[in-house]
Order: sequence, then C-alpha cells, then structure tokens
Amino acid sequence: MFEDITIGQIVDYCITYNNMQDEEKDEDSPRIRKATQEDFDRL
Repeated sequence: MFEDITIGQIVDYCITYNNMQDEEKDEDSPRIRKATQEDFDRL
C-alpha cells in the first residue's frame, strides 16, 4: 500500500491515526500540555 502513496499522504495517515487514538483515551488519563517559559525556568 505504501508504495502507491506520497509521503504527505503517509503523514496525514499518521496524524489521523494519532488523533483517533487520543479521542479513545478516557478523561482520567494524564494530558500532555505545552511547556511554558515558567516550566523552563524551573528546570
């Protein structure tokens, strides 16, 4: 299958797959957040 599609289509497939997996997680699981400057300062 991957021989017939472009790299952009493969990347789109990966993004879609990851988004679907994220939606299936329950709300009690820890969420990943973007680090702030305060986080880097504490490091």
